Amino acid sequence: MKKIIIILTTLIISANVFSQVNNCCPQFSLRQMNNIMPCQGDSTCQKDTHPGGGNPTYGGIEIITACKNSAQTYYVFPNLPGFTYSWTVTGGTPTSFTGNPAIITWGNGTNGTIQVIISDSSGNCRDTITRKVCLLNSPVAAFTVAPSTTVCAGQTPIIFTNTSTGATTWSWNFGDGTGSILQNPPPHMYNTPGTYTVLLTVTNAVGGGANGGESRCGCSDTASVVITVITGTGPSIISSCKKMLCPKDTATYCVTSGCAPFNWTVNGGTIINNTGNCITVQWNATPPAILPASVSVTTGCGGVCGNAATLNVPVLWNNMPISGPNPVCVGTSGTYSLPVMPGTFYTWTVSGAGGTIVGPNQNTASINVQWNGPAGPATITCTYNNPYSGCSGSTTKPVNVLNRFLASGPSPACTGTPVIYTSNANANWVISPGAGYTVGGSLLNVSGISVNWTIAGTYTITATPLGTFCNPNAVITVVVNPTPVLNNIVGPTSVCPGSFYTYSVTSNMTGPFVWTPSANGTVISQMGANNDSVIVQWNLTGPHSLSVSQTVNGCTGTKTLSPINNVAAVTISGPTTVCRDQIPNPLYTASGGLPAGSYTWSITPAAAGTITGGQGTNQISILWSGSVTPGNSSATVSVVVCNYAPVNYPVTI
Repeated sequence: MKKIIIILTTLIISANVFSQVNNCCPQFSLRQMNNIMPCQGDSTCQKDTHPGGGNPTYGGIEIITACKNSAQTYYVFPNLPGFTYSWTVTGGTPTSFTGNPAIITWGNGTNGTIQVIISDSSGNCRDTITRKVCLLNSPVAAFTVAPSTTVCAGQTPIIFTNTSTGATTWSWNFGDGTGSILQNPPPHMYNTPGTYTVLLTVTNAVGGGANGGESRCGCSDTASVVITVITGTGPSIISSCKKMLCPKDTATYCVTSGCAPFNWTVNGGTIINNTGNCITVQWNATPPAILPASVSVTTGCGGVCGNAATLNVPVLWNNMPISGPNPVCVGTSGTYSLPVMPGTFYTWTVSGAGGTIVGPNQNTASINVQWNGPAGPATITCTYNNPYSGCSGSTTKPVNVLNRFLASGPSPACTGTPVIYTSNANANWVISPGAGYTVGGSLLNVSGISVNWTIAGTYTITATPLGTFCNPNAVITVVVNPTPVLNNIVGPTSVCPGSFYTYSVTSNMTGPFVWTPSANGTVISQMGANNDSVIVQWNLTGPHSLSVSQTVNGCTGTKTLSPINNVAAVTISGPTTVCRDQIPNPLYTASGGLPAGSYTWSITPAAAGTITGGQGTNQISILWSGSVTPGNSSATVSVVVCNYAPVNYPVTI
């Protein structure tokens, strides 16, 4: 926290000096406290690859990652006095819509957005930051307590049963300075009256977490319950033997007399003598299925704290079962433990599957093992001895280290564009919901599928491997966005080189259009709020083509107008011999040029005749002049199309 305060102070001072000296706006940025990253194999928030680094983008907006159903803090840097910060959030709820920082509690959707508008009191400096937030699935922490949340000091052990979902690591804090990283810890006894808050923290991280080091991915959740430990009358079991016990040792256990009848039960031993309020137990040669060993009694009378008591008994058996995860994934870590026996020395070894003990491997009842791979069978071995009792033992736990089944593919995706989803082994694939797409090929026993999304929405792809892996399946959440549908481009397809032409387009969505003429065309101007019209100048060489695209939420629709041809050269037809003072028929016609308009006609010499109709079109009428010198005279009818050279047609008058 001190480091953060120093950084904030430095940024504030630097930004103030910068603003005062240069009289310009600072460069604001949005930071998220505690960056969240997807774990390997989690395609929910799959990131794009960007040359040169940087955060991925979605529809041109930078993406950050958070967890569903969790609170996250966001800071605008620098945090300057005299500025206001206004927050707009979708997919989550901020504690306040103004101020800096902002705390946002995200909902259960797949994504959200953050927009913060920064402005100073003068109104001269204003900035807007927009970020898209992809929301990862979160585990749900939960546990039950038995027999009750109110127990007696030193008499009733509490059984905590983990009912969390979606978690891969567990961390217990019992509130009395002790804890556990087992999924279901051993029964816990409180010996001192008081109030204790039990906290369970779970994550869906891959590797790390708990004693295995800080996790770099995944989400977490917590659950808590308050345990009240009271002092009161009730049975208390007293042992005749306080030392560590060995298999087949005997010991006597008693409770206060006068509360008959007495009902005794033993876990891990056999009652060889029972006098009512006392029993003699011979501890078995082999350990029980569930440790620790214990002696329990129910009496015929009780006080505030009831009529039952349990005493955990330390017995150092050979081949005690090692607790810990099996099977496990390559690249993950796990905690393995034996019961804590006072005065006992432990030595741990691991073989196979690249297993490495992280931390001490001697004189500790638990170890953390990092499984580096390759996949295969592994063995954890622990030898232990207790010099005081003189007994010792050893035990092994086989661990099956498996590869993680992975599936990946693009999300978000676009309608109308087939995309490929692949896995690292053959699998059976299921897409939910069952409509809104077509599949090219089979969904069974394949390592990849091609999906053409036809309807926008959110889909879940589940791939179940046919081989043996450490996880049962891989799930890809795919957000499918609609692709813009563009109508035909409106504009001329017969053009004059060097001239300017207007083209326009419409679509079913709102967003900017991008125009791309072929190499022999130049965009002169774009018009409209979304550049839905464009002026293009075509050069001499043809034919031409004009393409336009529209991208909305990362999906691009296109339309092309082709071919766009240059106006062809024209030929003139009409009478070649005419009479003075007459308008001959047929008329003079230019063929092969523009469909209409842009024809410029002339007569040489000008005195030879007069164009009486059709100027500008491809057909004209001419009144030949009576002032021409008697006899045969020559004249030329000419037409110019586009910027081509004149086409000449000789006439004899």
